[in-house]
Amino acid sequence: MARFKHYIGIDYSGARGPDNRLRGLKIYRSHQSGPALKQVPLSDNPSWNWTRREVAEFIEESVHSSSPVIIGIDHAFSLPNSYFQRHSINSWDEFLDDFVKHWPTDSRSVESLRNSNERAGDRSEFRLTERRAETLGKAKSVFQLDGQGTVGKSTHSGIPFLRSLRRNNRTKLHFWPFDGWQISPGSSVILEVYPRLFLENYKTESWDVTQDERDARVVTNFLSDSDRSGHLEGLLTPDLSDVANNLAKIEGWILGVQ
Repeated sequence: MARFKHYIGIDYSGARGPDNRLRGLKIYRSHQSGPALKQVPLSDNPSWNWTRREVAEFIEESVHSSSPVIIGIDHAFSLPNSYFQRHSINSWDEFLDDFVKHWPTDSRSVESLRNSNERAGDRSEFRLTERRAETLGKAKSVFQLDGQGTVGKSTHSGIPFLRSLRRNNRTKLHFWPFDGWQISPGSSVILEVYPRLFLENYKTESWDVTQDERDARVVTNFLSDSDRSGHLEGLLTPDLSDVANNLAKIEGWILGVQ
């Protein structure tokens, strides 16, 4: 039996500012075994694009109105352990508070904060889950802020909104795997995904959408299909070493990476 009632896939974008409408920011959602449907913000114009602030509000509304829901977002939820060591940060919650002080991207753009930012990193730094995903789909460092296919700007733009969601929904939303690998029955969960890992499952589909829409829809379908087939439980509890488990508590993990 499926443990979730709703499935949401979000293809994120770190372009411009938090209140700009972005063509690359897409959301799909499905209910139980129903089709994944494109979501648009409340507007008279159905082609209206989302802002990052509206996406955070959509997630919060979904958590409160649709229980349980699983939400997959394609940006990193944390940074490499080397960053934690460099700045003497000991936990993910401590990291969130510290990050927002130096990267307040819930009010400004990444570009406006890049110059001489003391909390910058090097593109040679990787999280363990990214090194593992490299063999599967060419994952890139979260410190790579330029170039095609990078997630650096999305990560730096999205983390402050994760902090807000965590502060507002501490008892309702499980942040995987920071709150543990095991998710309590009936709980909603938000996690990091890498759409390229799932594309092979849907290679026979005919795509009449943009790449951003395709990725959001693939994530939604994969979450739904995996849950209903019973495969999701194994993905949520990967068989990792003690070292990897400890790193995942602060660096986070990508769903489907072993």
